Amino acid sequence: MNMMSLQEQREEKAVPDRLDPAFLDGEDDVFDEDLLADTDAAGTARAPRRTLLERIGWFRNLSLSAKIHSVFGTFFAAGFAMALVLGAGLTELWFRYNTSAEVQNAVIASTELRSTTGELRYNTARFLFESEPEMLVRQRESYEAAIAQVDAIEAVLAEHAPSIEGEADAIREDIVDYNRTFERTVAVLGSEGRSERAIALAYEISDKGDALFDASREFAGDIEEYGQNLQRTGIDYFFSMIGIVATLGMFAAVVLLFGLAYLSRDFSRKITEITHGMSRLAKGDRRFEIEGAERRDEIGEMLRALGKFKRASRQMELWARERAERADEEVRLQQERAREREEAEQRKAALLAEVAKQFERTVGEVVTGVASASSELQTTAARMAETAEEASARSTDLAANMEEANTGATAAAAASDEFALSIEEISRQATSSSELARLAADATTEADTTISALSSSAEQVGQIVELIQTIAQRTNLLALNASIEAARGGEAGRGFAVVASEVKELAMQTSRATEQVAEQIRAMQDTTGASVSALRSIAGQVRELEATAVSIATAVDQQSVAGQDLARSIDLAARGTEKVAGNIEDVRALSLSTGAAASQVLSSATSLERQASTLNEQVRAFLARVREA
Repeated sequence: MNMMSLQEQREEKAVPDRLDPAFLDGEDDVFDEDLLADTDAAGTARAPRRTLLERIGWFRNLSLSAKIHSVFGTFFAAGFAMALVLGAGLTELWFRYNTSAEVQNAVIASTELRSTTGELRYNTARFLFESEPEMLVRQRESYEAAIAQVDAIEAVLAEHAPSIEGEADAIREDIVDYNRTFERTVAVLGSEGRSERAIALAYEISDKGDALFDASREFAGDIEEYGQNLQRTGIDYFFSMIGIVATLGMFAAVVLLFGLAYLSRDFSRKITEITHGMSRLAKGDRRFEIEGAERRDEIGEMLRALGKFKRASRQMELWARERAERADEEVRLQQERAREREEAEQRKAALLAEVAKQFERTVGEVVTGVASASSELQTTAARMAETAEEASARSTDLAANMEEANTGATAAAAASDEFALSIEEISRQATSSSELARLAADATTEADTTISALSSSAEQVGQIVELIQTIAQRTNLLALNASIEAARGGEAGRGFAVVASEVKELAMQTSRATEQVAEQIRAMQDTTGASVSALRSIAGQVRELEATAVSIATAVDQQSVAGQDLARSIDLAARGTEKVAGNIEDVRALSLSTGAAASQVLSSATSLERQASTLNEQVRAFLARVREA
């Protein structure tokens, strides 16, 4: 163990493994008084102004994510409210637009109603004062048109302008009353003519017509005024909705801008201050202070952690001073121990040199003896392996030769057995041949007799054939005569001529067939004669063959006895060669086993020699290390 390692261990003992939590969580009372004074001054000088959002206690105590969610949540809530107001306003504007359009249609219809009432009054006056019949039809058409227009206007007013729906009912009653008076006047004119009563009714109708026209004009004016009021209120509603939406939009924009400005200013400023503080702390400067350690968000946690780092840095500086003082003492003690260690190393080197010499004398001799013995054992094992290999090769050759001899003896024994069997078969065949020769002689005699009888039969058949040929010639002649007679008969003899021709043809075929049969019979007679001569010659030769077969059978019996004796002798020789071959195989197996053992001994000797060499090298290396130490 050197000087630096001892010093490092003592420094590690002087410095604790971790800082005391009580110290980290405590106040800065462990610092120097000057450091505390400078820190307070820096903190007082850099106290920033608090924003409006910072003065709200609950907002300042929120986490960073909660602050971001609050700002953007308020913005999105205002946007949602703006969307709701805009949607509801557009829906109401659409309803007002439809209502205004329907009311405008009612205004147009009321204008047309005023024109229709004028036509109704005009047609009524023309009929009453001028008695024009066609005016009566036009008056009734005007009346129906006026009623239809009033119904259409009343339907629109009932849905979109119920406040003036009563005026439409009044106009309807006036039109109906006007028409009822007209009908009564027409009835009076029809019954009384232009009497005073009729004239009075006519003037009354004229007055009611004027009143009806004025009422329809006022009704049209009221509807038009209602439509104008509806347009004015729609425009006012539109601008009110735009104002509300603009207010909500401005509120959302203000919330977003102020929120982003606060978050950006607060986060960036605090992060920048923390970054500068960490940089100064890394350089060893602890004379700074950052406001906001009392905050409950992540920035406050970072500021409190930075304060702990400052206290830890101060503690580390104190510990460094203590370590420096202890290091000087350790250096002095280390120098004294170095001198003592050097003296101990010198004594140890002398002792190791003596031990190495003694070890080399004792162990070296043993290793040398083991190496020489392993070399001799390796040489002997190699010779033994070569001898075993040569014996195995020779026994292999001898076994192959004995295998060939055994194969030859076995083949000879088999051949002798087959020879004996062949001789027996030949003897049996010779006896059979003698018997067959005798039977053949008898058969030849019988065949001679049969062929002689066949020759006689052939002569008889020849005579019959000559008779058939004579009959065929006569038949041919008769057919010729029949043909001549048929020719004389003319048409009646044509059928008979055909039959005669067929008979003639058959006679000619029979004649040709009998000639061929005669030729075959003559050939058969010639062959039969030759066969008789040949059979008689064969009979003589068969008798001679019978005598020869008897002689062969006697000689074959004698050879059969000799072949059986030869087969037994060869069989005994084959069994002997098999036993010798088995013994040679055992010898070869023993040679192989001896060779394997010799190879194993050689391998062991080689391994022992390598181990002895390795041991010798290890001993030398050990002695070298001991001497170096």
